[in-house]
Amino acid sequence: MRRAVFSIPYSLIIGGREFSPDLISSITISKSLSGIGNGGIVTQQLSASVYADFSFLAGESVTVVGFDGLPKFYIDGENRTEDTVNITAYDRCRKLSQPFDYTSLKDGDKVDENGDPVFLDISASGLAEKIAAQCGFSGASNTGDILIGIVSSDVYKGAACNSLLENLASASGCFVCCGTDNA
Repeated sequence: MRRAVFSIPYSLIIGGREFSPDLISSITISKSLSGIGNGGIVTQQLSASVYADFSFLAGESVTVVGFDGLPKFYIDGENRTEDTVNITAYDRCRKLSQPFDYTSLKDGDKVDENGDPVFLDISASGLAEKIAAQCGFSGASNTGDILIGIVSSDVYKGAACNSLLENLASASGCFVCCGTDNA
């Protein structure tokens, strides 16, 4: 098995197993931004090749040890070569592509003139908190001071979480990203 000959000051924990620098063949971390430029969602991707004779499962966590400021990543896919496993993992922002679950915003038993349920308007920061909870974040930190305004049900019904957050971020001139504490 060929080993890396250079020294790097970090290791990876993948699915609970630690890979020291001599077991890491390569690693790349990149960021992409969605939205229109004045606000949007920052998604981070980690691609790594490690010396291993086993496979990893989709969704297993990846932590970079010794490099501050990075979130936890989650494996999206892998492929094997003779003595390495190449993984691609993303931070939790990747989970924002799911449809927003607005059922908890139903206004009791009220119905409109067509007999459809009536849904409540919600504050922008309240919407961010609901999306964070739905997508597995530990919270939507600092949104109370940044996100202002009310979002009506005709905006959030049928929308994806990432689309809603992109619009909120653009309107507020901020960016959504996953922090080291998964918030």
